[in-house]
Amino acid sequence: MLDTSSKEYKKALRHHRKSEQHKAHDGRSEPLSAFRAAEKKYKARFPPPDLDQVLDLAPDGEVRGRTDAVKTKEIGLKGGKKGYLVERIPGLVLLPSFVSPSAQQSLVARCLREHARSPNESNLDAHYLVPPAGLWNEWEKVAKHRQIDPGFDVVIDIKWKDGINADQYHPPDTERTLVNNATGSAAFATKSQPKLEPMPSSSLQPTPVSALISKLRWSNIGLNYHWGTKSYDFDRQKVPFPDDIRDICVDAVRNVDWRDVWEGVELADGLKWDDGEDWIGWEHTYEPDAGIINFYQPKDTLMGHVDRSEISSTSPLVSISYVVVVSLSFK
Repeated sequence: MLDTSSKEYKKALRHHRKSEQHKAHDGRSEPLSAFRAAEKKYKARFPPPDLDQVLDLAPDGEVRGRTDAVKTKEIGLKGGKKGYLVERIPGLVLLPSFVSPSAQQSLVARCLREHARSPNESNLDAHYLVPPAGLWNEWEKVAKHRQIDPGFDVVIDIKWKDGINADQYHPPDTERTLVNNATGSAAFATKSQPKLEPMPSSSLQPTPVSALISKLRWSNIGLNYHWGTKSYDFDRQKVPFPDDIRDICVDAVRNVDWRDVWEGVELADGLKWDDGEDWIGWEHTYEPDAGIINFYQPKDTLMGHVDRSEISSTSPLVSISYVVVVSLSFK
């Protein structure tokens, strides 16, 4: 419950009212889509959004939304755990607490230490000369050295140099294109399109590791995703997909009895199975080959978007979400 008599609440309320007044007079009359309106609602920090319409299947009893906010159907997994089908979205299967807390923590640590370093690319590689060992490992060295010298740091240089040949790089996006990119099958048909490296920023400065570590947003694993064309780069040498993440994805697919999901159910929007009802063989055929690891700070969010780059529109797409507090404390 909010303390409406507190100074913090009253200050936030004043800021909120000023913000609403500004929006009412900024001349924008184009209404938001239902999708964007919902996104805006749940990203709001003040007033805190009402979670009564949010599905929450947390098994620990700390339910913040509602277990009945969306109509679901419980299914049994082969390993004895429970899964849930979202009935209005055929094919969507939720597996809460599928991985143990200790395994989650271990995986998060490996994502930072092993999977956010060369040869995997991160969002920082386009603009900074990130050490081959990875930024997180460099930060751990800095943090350890600060036990002796509290002011110690390492500065990471930038890629931009005067006289750089812009023709060798993909031009920076002037606006974000969220859903207008070609489908994966169309992109594959035109895969000969040049996929140049992104243009390094000319406005950045060499930055200490301690400041740069919080700017780590994502890391690419497996088949390289080219952000400039929003398609996979099939001509580039593929980086092996990490075994630890692969095992979780395969285990998740194999533990679902797909008859509970697809038997007697038609695909939405006129879609067709790529090769008959291939869900019958997923237990034996599914193999992940590409992925993006997203890293979030406490106030970060992932903008709503539509994935359109997959070559197959019917193969399993596994999304893993963990909330783990990562901190370094040295005394």
